[in-house]
Amino acid sequence: MLSQSAKATTAAEARFRVPYPNSRPRSAKLVALDRAGVGFVQRLAAAHPNRATLSLWPDADDQLADATARASDLIAALDTTDLVVMISMSGEDSPAASLIADACKLRKIPITIFVLDRDDLSDTLSHLRPYASMLIRAAGADYVEDMLAALRV
Repeated sequence: MLSQSAKATTAAEARFRVPYPNSRPRSAKLVALDRAGVGFVQRLAAAHPNRATLSLWPDADDQLADATARASDLIAALDTTDLVVMISMSGEDSPAASLIADACKLRKIPITIFVLDRDDLSDTLSHLRPYASMLIRAAGADYVEDMLAALRV
């Protein structure tokens, strides 16, 4: 008599298996919420060119841009997205987080926020907490990279 495990691996039972993976890759957007996070997001994107990244600032050297105008470009890109991953440095201001979060809420898109640990962590966490489905205090790039892989981003 065959055990249930042995029976499940027989050729007769194999015909009931689904011949493709049970999940699809996520269509995610990585967003730098502050100027300090722009370089970090660019490094994450360079490691995996298929990652879609958007920044509220053109580059780390640019003056603080109109976050609302740039956020509207991001909101337009949300129609093809099923996950938004925001990157913020602790102690930095993230003025567009609420605008992006409202747009994601309307579209039922979950938000994951990584706060990279520096100084003034508690203020940053309390500011971003209302907007995130998952808020993560990240100690460094390797941790963020591993979490993105786990999230299939």
